[in-house]
Amino acid sequence: MANFPTSLDSLANPTATTRRNDPGFELDVVIATLNDIAEQLEAKLGIGASAPGAGAAVLRRTAAGASAWGQVVGADINAGGAANRALVTNDGVNAIWSTINGGAMIGPGTMVDGNFSGNTIHGNKIIDGTIDTSKITDGTITNADIAAHAISTGVVSSSWSQAISSPSYTWLNASAQVALNGLPAGSMVLVLLYGWVANNVAAAASYVGIGDNTNTGTSSQQYVTQNPTANLATPFTAVYFNPNASGNHTFYGVGQTSGGSTATFNGSMAGFAIMR
Repeated sequence: MANFPTSLDSLANPTATTRRNDPGFELDVVIATLNDIAEQLEAKLGIGASAPGAGAAVLRRTAAGASAWGQVVGADINAGGAANRALVTNDGVNAIWSTINGGAMIGPGTMVDGNFSGNTIHGNKIIDGTIDTSKITDGTITNADIAAHAISTGVVSSSWSQAISSPSYTWLNASAQVALNGLPAGSMVLVLLYGWVANNVAAAASYVGIGDNTNTGTSSQQYVTQNPTANLATPFTAVYFNPNASGNHTFYGVGQTSGGSTATFNGSMAGFAIMR
């Protein structure tokens, strides 16, 4: 009687002097055992004339009591009992059902562009806060990867106050400046200088403007008409706009007053850039 498939059989081999009726070698018993083993193997493999071909394949179940050589298909694998899981191994030996994570399952550099079809990964597939600058290799994102005007920046200065007694443009307080750096070609820049000015001489003229460290001249200037009363605050706004800026810029406020008078400027400055 065969032990297979419950356990493996251990069959003794006869010698040249073994008789067909020697104990353990009775011909009818040996033939019956071999027949049982062959029938059990047939039942285990199932029917089907498929033979292994030249391509990669496995011997797989095709129906109840049938098998064939071929590629594994989805119906051959149990779904694992939960959605969004995969059959993986993290020790090179045993396979388990698990969710895919970035630890032992996905090594550095194993996922490249060729692994993804167009638009398969987008914003709603990424959890907020999971990608930061530490996850992005320097130089891998360039201007060509960013849609026009997709990035903007803004800077606002602290409040400042400065008295000017000069008939020529003079740089205002160091706080009256904003820096917009690293602008790619084609960036649009808007800078505002806003506040109020009071002149100690009635009806004396005051001027404000915005300077650019890349431009030796004054980029913007505004005449502020002084009220007839001395030291009366008059509001002002100066505007600088460049539709095609690039590189590093420091914008600063400048002031001027008519001779013999002192104008006190107070305000803030704001700069905005819409980048290529």
